[in-house]
Amino acid sequence: MDTEYVYNMHVNAHGKVDRITKVWHSAWAAAQVGWLPATSMPANADHLFHACESGKGWQEVMHYCTHDAVFSAQAEPLKDIRTVHCYAEWMKGIALVAMPGSSYELNARSFDPDTSTATFFG
Repeated sequence: MDTEYVYNMHVNAHGKVDRITKVWHSAWAAAQVGWLPATSMPANADHLFHACESGKGWQEVMHYCTHDAVFSAQAEPLKDIRTVHCYAEWMKGIALVAMPGSSYELNARSFDPDTSTATFFG
């Protein structure tokens, strides 16, 4: 079975990995760890992801999150963006100005009901 996956590893001050997150695109893997199937993804998380990635901006994104939702990223261009509001507007600028006509591909998504965490891999 072919699957796609991403590892996110945190390296501490001593150069040792102290945290790993693996995002795995596989229905089999999701079933093994007890995640709900993608069809059980909370609608607001799904809508927010697509609204951000397609550059709809805050006017669309605001319907799917709290007004003070926090944003963080491990990417230099986004290091100063701290709210979903600012991120949604940044993505709007990317989609409409910097890279008009661009698109995205959703490779995998999952939802862990125990932690209320939605994960998207694009």
